[in-house]
Amino acid sequence: MYLIERYYLSSTIVLSSAIIALLLLAMPIIAVANEHGHEHEHQHEHEDEHEHENKSAEAHIHGRVDITMVLDAKTLQIQVASPAENLIGFEHQPQTPEQKQLITTALAQLKNVSKWIALNGGECSLVHAHVSTSLALDHEHGHQEKDQHHNFTSEYEYQCQQPKLLTGVSVSLQREFSRIENVELQWIIHGKQGKKTQLAPNKTFYF
Repeated sequence: MYLIERYYLSSTIVLSSAIIALLLLAMPIIAVANEHGHEHEHQHEHEDEHEHENKSAEAHIHGRVDITMVLDAKTLQIQVASPAENLIGFEHQPQTPEQKQLITTALAQLKNVSKWIALNGGECSLVHAHVSTSLALDHEHGHQEKDQHHNFTSEYEYQCQQPKLLTGVSVSLQREFSRIENVELQWIIHGKQGKKTQLAPNKTFYF
């Protein structure tokens, strides 16, 4: 009986020693695998960030304004997006009262949408308008941003009494802002999608 217990005890010690030895040998491999995993995760995050930056750069094109129109039943939604450069000539935070006034004036021009958008048919009336910019009118002088893009965005809602008779739109935004070179117009009207580029102001596009 004593020999059997001694045999089991010796076997247990040998087995434990073998397990410890295997764990010691595996530790460098596990460490390398973890390090590789962290590097891969970091690389993936960096690629996602780089892709996001590329998409932002593609959406922010000087000289171009993007207009989207969607008609749902009797409600017409229009969204406008433009780099600040197109409307006020700069994209940094305002440093002078004159620059702040340029921002205020541009916002007022965008809000007065009836002056540069004319709908063809539909008996549509404007019921809501919201304009904004990522520039800050209360920005304190002295703080400069680096490589920062800023935009103006606006949203308009119309109610149309005869939506089926809405056949087109005329945009003359270039007359308000001379730095605009072209307008990218996209729409979903009467269940149909369309896209056109406007190079000259006051041209009517038919859906």
